[in-house]
Amino acid sequence: MGRTSLGPVIKDVLGAPAVQAETARLAAQLGLSTGDAEEKLKAHLRLLVPSQEERAMRLLHAISHPVVCCWNLQAERSAAAVLHRLSARHPLVFLPAHRCYADPMVLATTLRAVGLPPTIRFTGDTMAFWPIGHLGRRAGSVFIRRNLAGDPLYALAVRSYLRYAVRQGHNLEWYPEGGRSRTGRLRPFQHGLIRDLVDVLDESPSGDAYVVPVTIAYELLPDVERLVAEDAGFIKSARGMRWLIDQCRTSRRLRGGRAWISFGTPFSIRECTGLPQAQRSADVPGTSREATATQASGWRATHAVGAELARRLQASTPVTPGCLLILLLNGGHREPRDVWQIMRELKPLMAFISDRAIPAVNMRSLTSQGEVQRTLGRLIRAGAITAETPKPTSPRRYRIGPEQAHLAAFYQEQAVHWFVPRAVAELVLATAANSTVATVESRALRLHGVLDGLVPLSEPTAFLEALHRELAAMGWTDGEVDAVVAPNSPTRLLAAQPFLLAHRVLGAPLEAALAAANALARNDVQARDPQATDLQARDPQMEAPQAGALQLPPGQGALSGRWPESRSRERWRAATVAADKATTSEKTAITDKADPCGERRRAYAAELAVLVHGLDLTADLDARATDGAPAPLPLADSKLAASSSHDASSNDEGQANP
Repeated sequence: MGRTSLGPVIKDVLGAPAVQAETARLAAQLGLSTGDAEEKLKAHLRLLVPSQEERAMRLLHAISHPVVCCWNLQAERSAAAVLHRLSARHPLVFLPAHRCYADPMVLATTLRAVGLPPTIRFTGDTMAFWPIGHLGRRAGSVFIRRNLAGDPLYALAVRSYLRYAVRQGHNLEWYPEGGRSRTGRLRPFQHGLIRDLVDVLDESPSGDAYVVPVTIAYELLPDVERLVAEDAGFIKSARGMRWLIDQCRTSRRLRGGRAWISFGTPFSIRECTGLPQAQRSADVPGTSREATATQASGWRATHAVGAELARRLQASTPVTPGCLLILLLNGGHREPRDVWQIMRELKPLMAFISDRAIPAVNMRSLTSQGEVQRTLGRLIRAGAITAETPKPTSPRRYRIGPEQAHLAAFYQEQAVHWFVPRAVAELVLATAANSTVATVESRALRLHGVLDGLVPLSEPTAFLEALHRELAAMGWTDGEVDAVVAPNSPTRLLAAQPFLLAHRVLGAPLEAALAAANALARNDVQARDPQATDLQARDPQMEAPQAGALQLPPGQGALSGRWPESRSRERWRAATVAADKATTSEKTAITDKADPCGERRRAYAAELAVLVHGLDLTADLDARATDGAPAPLPLADSKLAASSSHDASSNDEGQANP
């Protein structure tokens, strides 16, 4: 298949005044002649610049069909009509959440089905193997390196082609997380391409582009076992034809599920960032102070786009039947349940979703015994749950085994953010000394700080508003403690609820956070690498990660083990960053023994131990409600805090004894 000549495109890219000015600047910086720098830039562009040939796109669509046909795709036609109108006036930038290797194929098939033009897709060069790379470059794919920092001319080539594509009005697509999620939740965004896009629009006084958040919710995920294994320390398999064939076989094994494609509300980059209508003249830098201010302003605008994208991705992510069943089976102490128990417990959860207008798909499959059993059967086929029959005459019972906790958590985490406000409200009641407004709000804001980075949270004002709504729905009123014997009424209020979510939603994040806090508390004067995202650089007890096993500092393995899914690389990194941020002073060096950093770390670990004990309490209450047993006697919060503090501060192994 002959490739369309890209010479005119490369000539147009190189001819832009901004590109010529930047090339001359980099040539001087790298000690090259302008001609040599242009040749290097041209060589990079020959590998980057794609074409959009109809024949190649049809052939690639045919190759991907065996994978895509494994799902029954369901897209929002009404949202597609809005995108049609916007696409006629502005470039659209599709930024999906990335949970499955089939995401690009599913999105391309969906866009083709609703009549939207194909996108220019920026993707990692690990996917450039034959024949995907050969066809992909002819079907609009730009294969880029994972890291652009070491080669400024290569970074300029990527940025220059992005500028060209925007000004030509092409629709764009990339995956801002930089890779598939290993836990089901959104990963921190890689902001490089978003920053380039903001800068491109900043150069134009009137240009704009609209970001389109995209979520693809799969009923069953074919490669989730590999993702969970990678999160537990297994080495990521190399990309190639063997990998692609293996993925196709796995997909066909789970054939018959559904995939729901949701287009979030598009938003203007110019309106989101408040970009000025006048050019900031990034092409001709002024003084060093002006250049620094421009850089800082650009990153502020970039992070504003990222924050808005994350918010709208979460708002467009629906609750699926599988997610809801996993959330239900995570209740109590994960006791086995038969289908009648499951249907009884589903009713209040489904009412919770309906009352709050949470987006949900295919909830009809949870309204009859046969449909519930079929959905449970799919989860068994996916390896997320197991079924057992204790006696020949006993009904079949379903549960999440300890070895399935990571896999099940992946399905739950995709939409768990909808349940976070209720879970936080329960944890506030389980750990607050009393239930006055001042105490509840103070405790909630402290929880917001502790949980930030561990679970999806809104900004503090919206967080408090959601918290008060949930407390009101639970029957809490200010001053209740004054009218009822204190401090036990919050616990009684929890015991009266038809379901409890705190331990299901917050258990794994807080157990990982407690492990990280205990590890840091034992190494309070250890020198650290500020760029490290885990304790590898600062904890001499850690061994190098090896294939097949997750290596974490001693202490995490000694926890209660109620939430095995807390043993996760992604959770561990997030927990370590959160613990470091909460306990490290910016004004004093961490290696200074006079600095009270170690004291803060021990206090932080003690505080987390209190929270984990609060989750133990909600789990106990939930388990007794499920079994129909009477609720346990309320646990006085002062006693809880004292015992928790002792556990966190005096336990040499970092244990949190429930």
